[in-house]
Amino acid sequence: MRGLTRKMNTLAKALVFVMTLCAVLSCALSPLRAANSYTPLDAVIPFSCVKADVDGVTYEFVIEPLDDVSPSPKQDTITMDETGNSAFVIELTEPGTFLYKVYEKKGSNSDIIYDETVYTVTLFVTSNDEGNLEYQVILAKEGMVKPTEVAFINDAVRKPDRKDPVVKTGDAGRTVQGTACGFLAAGAVLLLLASIKRKETDYEE
Repeated sequence: MRGLTRKMNTLAKALVFVMTLCAVLSCALSPLRAANSYTPLDAVIPFSCVKADVDGVTYEFVIEPLDDVSPSPKQDTITMDETGNSAFVIELTEPGTFLYKVYEKKGSNSDIIYDETVYTVTLFVTSNDEGNLEYQVILAKEGMVKPTEVAFINDAVRKPDRKDPVVKTGDAGRTVQGTACGFLAAGAVLLLLASIKRKETDYEE
C-alpha cells in the first residue's frame, strides 16, 4: 500500500511539472505569436472593360500570381458581357511584396480585336505602428511604370458601313422635270431660229 501511494505521489509530481513547463512555454511563445499575427486585409485591384461594337459577346479577365509566395486571389477569372468596371480581391495576412499579372483572355470571336495588354501588379504590404496591415498597388505594362489604371479596350474588326445619302422621290421628280423643261425650251428656241432663218432665205430669193 505504501508503495502504491509513493508511485501516485511521484506521478502527481511529474504531472505538475509537465503542466508547469507547458505554462512556461506558452507564456514564452505568446509574444512571438502576437508579433506574427495580423488581422487579414483584402487588397482590391480594380479594372475596366470597353467592349467592341459586337453584340452577344462575353469577355474574360484573369489574374495570376507570379511566384509561390504571393497569395492566391479569391477569384482568378472574372467574366463581363458589357462595358463596365470590376475588381480582383486578394486576402493579405502578412507583410511582403507580392507580384501578379492581369490580362484579358483572348476570345474566339473573329469579329473582335481583343486587347492583348498584360499588366504587372505589385502589392507592397507593410504593417503600421498599430500592427495593422497596409498595402500599395504599383502597376506596370509593356515597360511603362505606373500606368494610372488597369483598362482593357476591345475593338471591332469591321466598322459599320457608311450609307449613301437617300434622295427623296419628290426631289428626284422635280430634278427630272426641270431637266425636261430645259430640253423643251432649248428645242423651241432652235425651231424658232430655224424658222426665222428660212424666212430670211425666202426673202433674199
